[in-house]
Amino acid sequence: MSSLPEGPITPIPPSRPQPAASPGTVVAPRTALDGVHDRSELPSIGSQLKRAREGQGLTLIEAAEETRIHRNFLQALETDGPLDDLPVYPYTRFFLQDYARYLRLDPIPLLRGFDAAHAPPVVPKLPRPAVRPLGKLVPRLLLLASAAVLLVIFARSLGPGAKAPPASSPRPSVLRTASPVSSPTPSPSDVTLPRGVTAVLDLTAPSWISATEDGRVVFTKTFLPGAPLRLFAHQRLDLVLGNGGGVRLRINGKLIPTGSPGAVVRVSFLWRNGRVVIQ
Repeated sequence: MSSLPEGPITPIPPSRPQPAASPGTVVAPRTALDGVHDRSELPSIGSQLKRAREGQGLTLIEAAEETRIHRNFLQALETDGPLDDLPVYPYTRFFLQDYARYLRLDPIPLLRGFDAAHAPPVVPKLPRPAVRPLGKLVPRLLLLASAAVLLVIFARSLGPGAKAPPASSPRPSVLRTASPVSSPTPSPSDVTLPRGVTAVLDLTAPSWISATEDGRVVFTKTFLPGAPLRLFAHQRLDLVLGNGGGVRLRINGKLIPTGSPGAVVRVSFLWRNGRVVIQ
């Protein structure tokens, strides 16, 4: 039987009880962002995309072929490149959403961060001008009409041989109202225009397609209906559709007719003086 050690025994303080949560209180689980006070430590949009792709063992070429988004656009998204390296704001936002879903990431926080950094400014609306009331015009018209009636009665009372004094013609009263202030028409420099030719192809039937961007052949093969094809060229985009009726083509957001089913369509789009020219 072991003996107790000699000397005074230090008592162990009891553990402090944790306060119980009140009924109806929901305790939020801890996340990876708990304790992070400096938002600059959070990973950027591009680093999240690149880390997710490399974690799945994918290359940029493989991701571009499966998402049908140009490899240069994916690389610009992963490096948080400037908007000059990407299409216009709405198309870049669509690319980011599709790429995030392809990498099995939640696109909502990525889109919120992208909108906060690159959303175009909102132009405030001018207040509508107040219309000047017409209260003073009606009494003036009544006064002029009464004076004219009195002159006619006075002329008749003089008889047929009498000459009525010439009545002075009343000057018309001019109503001055506040001219409506029209909303300022934005000049071409204030409007965000595409800096090239952006094409979106939605297939409703199988079709052989050949696409050439600025003299470089992007693909020449048969595609099945599925995810839309997206193309971009700075100066010239050449397309050959083996089944024109099975392809819905949009150029910079405008629907372009592509003919009947089975028709072979050859069309080129050129970027000149800030607009698209069909050749």
